[in-house]
Amino acid sequence: MSYLKRAVHGTLWVMLFHIAASVVSYVNRIVLARNMTPSEYGVFYSVFTFVTFFLFFRELGLLQALSKFIPEYKLQGRNDFIKSAIVSTTLMQLAGSVVFSVVFYSAAGYLAQHYFRAAAADFYLKFLIIYFLASIIFRTMKSVLQGFQSMFWFASSEFVKNIVTLLLTLVFFYLGFGVMTPLYAFVLVFPIMIVLYAIPTLRSFNLFVHRMSEFKKISTQLFLFSTPVFLSSVATKIIGYIDTLILTYYRTSAEVGIYNVVLPTAVIFLFIGQGISATIFPMSSELWARNEKKKLAEGLQLIYRYVFLLAIPVIGTVFIYSRLFITSFFGTAYADGAIALQILLFGVLFYTVSLINENIVSGIGKPQIIMNIIVAAAIVNIVLNFILIPLFGINGAAIATMVSYVMMFAFTTIRAARFTEMQLPFYEWGKLLVPTIVFFAVQYLSIFFFSAHWTTAFVTSVVAGLAYLSIALALRLFSVGEIKKLLVRLTH
Repeated sequence: MSYLKRAVHGTLWVMLFHIAASVVSYVNRIVLARNMTPSEYGVFYSVFTFVTFFLFFRELGLLQALSKFIPEYKLQGRNDFIKSAIVSTTLMQLAGSVVFSVVFYSAAGYLAQHYFRAAAADFYLKFLIIYFLASIIFRTMKSVLQGFQSMFWFASSEFVKNIVTLLLTLVFFYLGFGVMTPLYAFVLVFPIMIVLYAIPTLRSFNLFVHRMSEFKKISTQLFLFSTPVFLSSVATKIIGYIDTLILTYYRTSAEVGIYNVVLPTAVIFLFIGQGISATIFPMSSELWARNEKKKLAEGLQLIYRYVFLLAIPVIGTVFIYSRLFITSFFGTAYADGAIALQILLFGVLFYTVSLINENIVSGIGKPQIIMNIIVAAAIVNIVLNFILIPLFGINGAAIATMVSYVMMFAFTTIRAARFTEMQLPFYEWGKLLVPTIVFFAVQYLSIFFFSAHWTTAFVTSVVAGLAYLSIALALRLFSVGEIKKLLVRLTH
């Protein structure tokens, strides 16, 4: 199978399952929000965010290193190296998890009283230790599937996990567990997923039929690669989580609850970038190892041309109808998050491309470059959060995150283009402003003359979308002939 065909097929699987997983996850949040007050919802997600934030200190970037080196070891025919890498990754994560679990359990009472300011946080924090430990095996299994480019199983894992979580949530609410429902649902899902995905993982690589060799050498190789990846991951999670942690300290739990409706709504629309980047990471590693830089550059040119073209009308529609979107799904109690959602969506548009750039540059063996960029963005994010959250609450948190996303886009794009020796399509991006302005003009004129409701939103979005595509076609931002050629290459 050609690299283009593999890339597109893998991307489609990841995107389809990511969309499905995001929808299911969103439905689960709706169920939680409808059955809990904003304050109760906020307390749980404050604790959950706190615990999951430290997952990335535990992983040390090893899971991404595992996905990178598996294709290289496979090319070398070294199954013994692959087993050594999997075992090493698992053991190092386990050691970190034990340390963090002891700290969480010991500090639970103090944190519940002085940081979370909620009695329920004590039990939440202690019980989530099980989540912390059980996630090791499942997350390692996902990295193995990604490394072997088993994209169907890799992509489907989050969707299935979210389905199981939703079913557990519905069952526990039905049984009357109340505010403990999300806690029990999120913790029990990992043991179930390990059982469900054991066979696909073993089919990709049967750990039990191969021996290990050069364990110390492989562990060192993983660790050297993972160190900058780890710092990048920590910085990325600082950008993703620090706003919630600072909101917890400075603002009310109700605001935290609203923000934890808004932020997941915005990041749902990263599905394009996540789908492409999950596929291109191991593939870029393989292409670089084969010294096929030209193919990598050609792929990146296609991505840059089409990602913004596809993302703008999708993200733009939710941007315009943000208040309608939030109140319809979560209720009027969460309506104050509409402006924050718009701010975040603007940043998500740029972060979509940044995700792809990060995985390409890391995949070719330059994770330290990405580390420097993300760490710089994280520092900016922290400073802005401390300045803006006390003044503007959730809108300040959204501004800080948006600025970080745009900053990462700018610097990762420059680096990715430089390494692949590709000219950036500034002219095409400039022309894209014309259909974008028309798209927004049609939508806002409709809101001006008609009330904003779902019927208006649907009809106007279709009309604005057709106008957008027609103008883009007239400006030759894409062509029917080019798409036909791509389809022929994908089907033959």
